[in-house]
Amino acid sequence: MADLKGAKTPEIYFRDMGALSRFRDPKLVERTLQFALSPDMRSQDSPYVISSVMQNPPVQKQAWSFVQDHWTSIEKLGGPYAGAAIVQAAGSFCDAGMRDEVNAFFTAHPAPGAQRSLKQSMERMNYCVEMRTQQQEPLALWLKQKNGSAMTATGSAVAH
Repeated sequence: MADLKGAKTPEIYFRDMGALSRFRDPKLVERTLQFALSPDMRSQDSPYVISSVMQNPPVQKQAWSFVQDHWTSIEKLGGPYAGAAIVQAAGSFCDAGMRDEVNAFFTAHPAPGAQRSLKQSMERMNYCVEMRTQQQEPLALWLKQKNGSAMTATGSAVAH
C-alpha cells in the first residue's frame, strides 16, 4: 500500500494495485477491500481493486460479502462504472449459491448501465456451474484411477 501511494510511474502504480488483489489471508483481503474504499485510493481505481479481489477464487465469497455490505459506498465512489465492474467480476463465480445471490442482489439493487453485463455474467456463472456439475464426478474418478495406476505390483507408489 505504501509503494502504491508513492508510485513514481503508472506501471508501478498498476502493478501494485494488481498485487493487492492476490492476497488469500482473510485479514489482508479485508484490509485491501477497506483500502479500496478509503480516501487513499483514487475513486476511479476502487472498482478495479474490488473487482480484481472478487476474481481471486480463494477469497471470492469474502469479497462478495464485502460488496453486498458496502454497495452504497461502492456506487458513490465509482458511479455507473463501479456497478458494471462489479457485475462483470461476479461472472467469475462458479458456485450455484453465489450465482443466485448475485441475481437476487442485482434484482434488488440494479446497477445502472450494467443490465447487459449482468445477463452475460449470469450466463458465465450458469455455464461454469453446469460444467462443474457435469464434470466433477468423472474428473474425480479419472484422478482416482490415475493415482491407482501409479501403484506398482507391490502396492507402493511409483515416483513421477
